[in-house]
Amino acid sequence: LQRTEEVVAPLSDDPRDVSAIVFLQAIVQALQRSFVRLGQSPEAVLVTQMIHEDKVVEEKFVSALRALQELQVDESNPSVCLFSEEELKAAYRAMCDKQTEVTKSKLLDYFKARYVCVNLVTMTDQPAVKGSKTIKKLAVHEILEALCDSQKDEASGLLRVKVREKDGKEGYVTLESINGTTFIKTTLPHQV
Repeated sequence: LQRTEEVVAPLSDDPRDVSAIVFLQAIVQALQRSFVRLGQSPEAVLVTQMIHEDKVVEEKFVSALRALQELQVDESNPSVCLFSEEELKAAYRAMCDKQTEVTKSKLLDYFKARYVCVNLVTMTDQPAVKGSKTIKKLAVHEILEALCDSQKDEASGLLRVKVREKDGKEGYVTLESINGTTFIKTTLPHQV
């Protein structure tokens, strides 16, 4: 932890914040792998392990993560967690922002699929490109919430996904052009 804080010190007023965000990103990715391994939704796993009365309990958060197979130094021998208790608590505090606690909905937001627009692209009203109408042009850096998994438009060969933008408009967006130009790419809440 101390070495990480020394490295990021020039990047932030409080290098502990940057360290905690790095820890949180690794924790979210490990939890996502655990959902796949368990074949369960984020809500099914997290509610039973970390949440009490719609709030994430810090002690339960730390305890559940210390035991999480995907966060063990050796996943086949779960005895040593990759993160110390102090680092897990720092990750919890990173989720709090200015509040003193984390709600169930805030924790679950970390597991929603999101995209960031990296090149100008059009949002349309239909999954197929042909015959669809423009809803709006998306700006670079605009954040989109995925509403379903991406699907291939068989006629065009393009991979498209239904998304919602910040003003609530929903539509379909192409992930990448046939010539390889990326329009939107996945992102996590703590990366935006």
